[in-house]
Amino acid sequence: MDWNVNWDDLTRVYLHDPPDKILDLATHVGRAREYARTVLGKDFPEGEIYELADQLSSALERMPAPSSQTLVIGPSDGKLLVYHPLTGRAESPEPDWLDLPNLEPRRIQEVLEQLTRDLSQPEKFLALWRLLPERLSEIHPSYLRLPADTRCPDHTIWHHLDICAAVFAAETGGQGPAFLSFALGPVQQFIATARSLRDLWSGSMILSWLTFRAMLPIIEACGPTSIIYPALRGIPLLDLWLRRRSARLAQLIPQPSVEMRQAPCLPNRFLALVPYGPDGEYANGLAQRCEQALRQAWRELTDAVHYALDPILSSLDNDWDKRWQAQLDSFWDIRTAVLPWRALSDNELAELICGVAEFGEAFPDAQKVRQLAESIPQEQRPKFAQNQAGCWQARQELSARLMQALRAVRHVPTYSPLTDGTWVPPKCSLMGTYEQMGPDGLDASREFWRQAEKKLIVGGVRLRRAERLCAVALVKRFAAPAFFLRELELTRQDLRFADIASVALAKWLPRFEKLQNYSKERLDSTWVYWQHNYKVAETAEDEDEEVLEPVPDDIWQELRICRRQIPPPTYYAILMMDGDHMGSWLRGDMSPRVRDVLHPELVAYYERLGGPVAHLLEAKRPIGPALHAALSTALSNFALHFVPQIVENYQGTLVYAGGDDVLALLPTAQALYCAYELRTTYRQKWARNRLEPHYDRLLMGTRATCSAGLVVAHHKEDLRYALQQARRAEKEAKDAGRDALRIFVLKRSGEPSAALCPWDFIPVLNKLVDAFIPRPNEPEASDRWIYHLYSDLDVLEALDYDAVASEIRRQVKRSEESTRQRLAGGDPRKAPEVLVNMFDEYHQLTRTRFDHPRIIREFVTLLHIAAFLARGREL
Repeated sequence: MDWNVNWDDLTRVYLHDPPDKILDLATHVGRAREYARTVLGKDFPEGEIYELADQLSSALERMPAPSSQTLVIGPSDGKLLVYHPLTGRAESPEPDWLDLPNLEPRRIQEVLEQLTRDLSQPEKFLALWRLLPERLSEIHPSYLRLPADTRCPDHTIWHHLDICAAVFAAETGGQGPAFLSFALGPVQQFIATARSLRDLWSGSMILSWLTFRAMLPIIEACGPTSIIYPALRGIPLLDLWLRRRSARLAQLIPQPSVEMRQAPCLPNRFLALVPYGPDGEYANGLAQRCEQALRQAWRELTDAVHYALDPILSSLDNDWDKRWQAQLDSFWDIRTAVLPWRALSDNELAELICGVAEFGEAFPDAQKVRQLAESIPQEQRPKFAQNQAGCWQARQELSARLMQALRAVRHVPTYSPLTDGTWVPPKCSLMGTYEQMGPDGLDASREFWRQAEKKLIVGGVRLRRAERLCAVALVKRFAAPAFFLRELELTRQDLRFADIASVALAKWLPRFEKLQNYSKERLDSTWVYWQHNYKVAETAEDEDEEVLEPVPDDIWQELRICRRQIPPPTYYAILMMDGDHMGSWLRGDMSPRVRDVLHPELVAYYERLGGPVAHLLEAKRPIGPALHAALSTALSNFALHFVPQIVENYQGTLVYAGGDDVLALLPTAQALYCAYELRTTYRQKWARNRLEPHYDRLLMGTRATCSAGLVVAHHKEDLRYALQQARRAEKEAKDAGRDALRIFVLKRSGEPSAALCPWDFIPVLNKLVDAFIPRPNEPEASDRWIYHLYSDLDVLEALDYDAVASEIRRQVKRSEESTRQRLAGGDPRKAPEVLVNMFDEYHQLTRTRFDHPRIIREFVTLLHIAAFLARGREL
């Protein structure tokens, strides 16, 4: 199979609608031809090859409307009504009016000329796709939000152009388009087998990078617009790849910041629209090339690690790597699925997805939209058919089910360890499914790894004590210095990772100015917890840690002073967040009503038609390619342009941000603030971050929700166990009705505590956390009154609401005046009512989730957790 899109034709399709189309609808065709001539240096006759992609994508994504001769909706007083694609106007009490730029074709031509000068294909197309939206937004920020259709202004011109290019590439390959789904696993097993922040980051980055490399055959053959999910524009890995294609692209596309290059931001799966080809030759060939590209990338990475390790480990055992390649070749589970479009009629889709004979019975909302198109008088209809509502959505769902069925078949690695026939090789201490490298015999293996602990250092990364690793674990441990240092164009300093103790102390250390004067090279965060200025093994865990040099006297004396002023926290937090109902979003179950995405003038047009038309407007808007692209864009924007900054602002460490998934480590006192800001940002419609003041980035909107798990663990707790509990907490938040935060506290002594915190309760809870935060030269707020409530929980659960409120008042009144003053923010007399109001608000927010006794237990536990979060330590 050897097929690639015609890049000049693809560029012409991408420019078939000018970005300033809606500023003057009457002349937009002429401007489009001029812009295409500027880029390509030649005229293109209007013909079916361009009209087909436009008409098909328009039919798939837009709501039915009469012809432009019948109803024209343009700007009014320099403004245009637009809707958020995932929210519509149902939750917008005021219309969202967009200020429009002036019509300046000459300026747009200048931008086009600047972007494509001295470039040949496909670099011309790649530069336009990557940079044109941003460059025009520098002229006027509204260019990023201009709609493709003023009558249904819920998707931008950029989403329409991207989809047109994708449809064109898929259609011109022969036999229509196909969905190509790709998934890489195992994910949780690979990421969670970690003993340090470096291991966590490395696992996430390897997954993101491998998935990106698997996309490249499609990007190179069909263009980046063919990747439907995730949205790729602005992804650092793609920007690096583009910059390496030519010196001119490197001049045009800015180097992604260090923070962006450090952030794994691609999920382990993607969906692409590709040409099916004769008998599926093109689509299946691309699927094979994606798998081959991933395996080649994995080989490049592992060879780089092997090259770094071999000179050291070969000196210990010439045959140390005899199981190396077998383990690496057997690890990944790669699944691809191809779904052709033309092979399936509407009724066949209904049968396969819902087990019914008629499309309208399976997809009633899509059928109502088709009936809406039929209600338009024949003489007022546009040239292209408008009976495609639901086609994209149904095929996407069937593609997802096909992939789900494939992934349900368990991956069984074709691997068996090589042995000398005498010994069974010992297992890896990090990934117990594989054998460790080195000799087979127990004594020989023990000596090999004892020597490796001393000698194996690559770019400052080394083994921890008593670690004996397999090939996959060694690649995870040393991938950063051996490969990603060069691949991501980073420095060794960029790849210095804080240890878990540093995360716990991230809020504590900055309180002391003198400690800030010591560089990271001189101040080791673990010294804060030492009882002497040299390491003394007090537990078995201490014995397993690396032996460190004695603490310098000047630092030790300063640390002792600081610890006396404010005892340091010993706990940190793991935040794991995930968007809710993502499958429902893709199925259209969460879509706004048709009425809420149409311009009021178009709604009025339909209502004038009379009959059942008004009822049809109540249908949910079917998911089309542009809406799918908007969803993908919103998730990518959140992960790439907001999550890293938010986590950094709260002294946290971001491990992973892939669309709606976030994994971050935080100091306990900052964890709730960070979680709340992430959730608030996720639900914004459009937002600008502090680094891009002129970019309006699309986000998920107010109808979207997310759930999260927050685990508070001791810095010496096994990281693998803490991550497992974070996943459990996130699952329990979803099981409790979603759209909430579930908090676990894993104490070193005593039973763990767990409570549900609705998102709207976090600002209230944060006030309580602030009250308990230790302050220099001030007495700490006591939480004995919480312990009294906690010890009486069995009794409280049997009381009614008023009795519980009275007991809360009584216990707070009995607390010290300084405590009550902190709780009330100044006036100790108000403290009892402040806590009763908290209880009342929590009760209101959780009464649909739990019964009354459960609400009481959750609330009191949450009070206890608030005090623990503030101190980050046990008393």
